[in-house]
Amino acid sequence: MRGRLKLAAVLAAMCLVFALMAGGGEAARETRLEFWTISLQPMFNDYINGIIKDYEKANPGVKIVWKDLPIGVITTKLTAAIAGGIAPDVVNLNTGMAVSLAERRSLVNIGKEFPQYKDVYFEGLWNSARFEDGIYAFPWYVVTHVMMYNKAIFEKAGLDPASPPITWEEITECAKQIKAKTGLYGFMPHVNFVADLIELGVPLTSEDKTRATFNTPDAVAKLQWYQDLMKNDIIPRETLQAGYAGALDRYQAGQLGMIVTGPQFISRIKTNAPDVYKNTMIAPYPLSKGKVVGAPLMNLVVPKASKNWSEAAKFAAHVTGDEAQLAFCKLVTILPSTKKAAEDPFFTQTDGTIESIARKIAASQLKHAVESDLTLRHSLDLLDALTVQVEAAFYGEKTPKEALDQAVAEWNKILQRKD
Repeated sequence: MRGRLKLAAVLAAMCLVFALMAGGGEAARETRLEFWTISLQPMFNDYINGIIKDYEKANPGVKIVWKDLPIGVITTKLTAAIAGGIAPDVVNLNTGMAVSLAERRSLVNIGKEFPQYKDVYFEGLWNSARFEDGIYAFPWYVVTHVMMYNKAIFEKAGLDPASPPITWEEITECAKQIKAKTGLYGFMPHVNFVADLIELGVPLTSEDKTRATFNTPDAVAKLQWYQDLMKNDIIPRETLQAGYAGALDRYQAGQLGMIVTGPQFISRIKTNAPDVYKNTMIAPYPLSKGKVVGAPLMNLVVPKASKNWSEAAKFAAHVTGDEAQLAFCKLVTILPSTKKAAEDPFFTQTDGTIESIARKIAASQLKHAVESDLTLRHSLDLLDALTVQVEAAFYGEKTPKEALDQAVAEWNKILQRKD
């Protein structure tokens, strides 16, 4: 009897050990994902924590650890984490940063490893983080521009506010008429010549990215357009220096007929210039030859150093999915990168306010949207070289062809650098 009791005690102890081991195994099998974002705290804490909670509830055993970093440090910290083998699993990056890391072979090729997600997103946005034959990011939130115009200024110039200009040529003619009839400037462009080239369908470089190729007749004609506007005093002389902020100031002061801007700036106009807000009407952004609309884009990437590629991609798809993006767009004036979310009545219907009209027009342009930022190595040096030459053409110091030929020569030197 005593022997049987001893054996039973031993068996019970073994069962307890096995149970503890099994419990430890369950804990060990918990998947921990580290998620980095850019400057979303504290404003969007409830939103991000909410989508994390939803994901964890639907995926027992997965724990998401969220870290939010300033845009000025995220690249440095991520590069260091990747080098140290302690990379986060899902990271929020702009497209330039994503492509730069893809060139260093630091990111998972989403297009190859997870092709099932491709058709969820607008084609131009899905392809934005392309390097060679790979796609290296899930497109997240985006903004497309619209044209706002002042109804009172149009009427004063003898223009019909119900028939706004829909091409750059028509914008030019309207600007000329506004200047002639009212003495005000009709238009003050925010000059981003890289975006201009993309929208014209002009390739910036050769396929292998070793040679610049943008000194084409279409590019020369675009730069000539700017030079003519400046020379004939159709746009303010300080256009380049004042940039977008200067244009917005003029528009809010009731001293500018038209402005190309994102819908997110309507609230600022409403607060700062209520009379201008009341006279503001919205028109689509004019398409150029390339039939695309430049749109700054945020993305989510999965570093190769992540230990959980599949779970990380699944979580990134959740964050950038229809439901999560639609909820985000209702909190802040942004647009979704997914086709289904953009079909929601929130984007397809209006309540008569200019905010809802701008949102509808901006969302309708998503099928044309592509990344408008430069996504090449040494992008800051390339931009500086191009800016110098564009400015020289603006002020008549060079012909547009001379300026672009020189810019191409400078780019070729930079593109061939090995650093």
